[in-house]
Amino acid sequence: MLHRELGDSAFFRGLRSYYTKYRHSTALSDDLRRELEQSSGRSLGQFFDQWLRRPGVAEPAIGWAFDPSAGSVSVFVQQDSARGAYALPLAVVVTGADNVERRVTVAVPAEVRATVPLAGHFDRKPKSITFDPDSVLLARITRL
Repeated sequence: MLHRELGDSAFFRGLRSYYTKYRHSTALSDDLRRELEQSSGRSLGQFFDQWLRRPGVAEPAIGWAFDPSAGSVSVFVQQDSARGAYALPLAVVVTGADNVERRVTVAVPAEVRATVPLAGHFDRKPKSITFDPDSVLLARITRL
């Protein structure tokens, strides 16, 4: 998940730096986090906290709705778990009425209930929408 989040260059540059710096010594997961933050220019504290230190997995319930008057599609996410809500980079595949697939990734905030609009205009209601089609997220996704 972290590799997908950062991309090849930043991820592998950070790993090489981590390996070079800590080879033949003791290191902590925070040492890896710092090297990856430096290579990517991004803060990864939340990522490490929710995916490494929090017990269990994300359990979002996800649904969607089409608004024909606006030509928009929104994704609804509920995260009522006792472990709290996760920030999720959610891959979505939208299959149009013409069977053409469009892949987008949306940033779901770490909130109990969130509505995230999909980018673009939709002339017709999509035939289907698939969430996390490659099963990348460490999550048990249910449908709303």
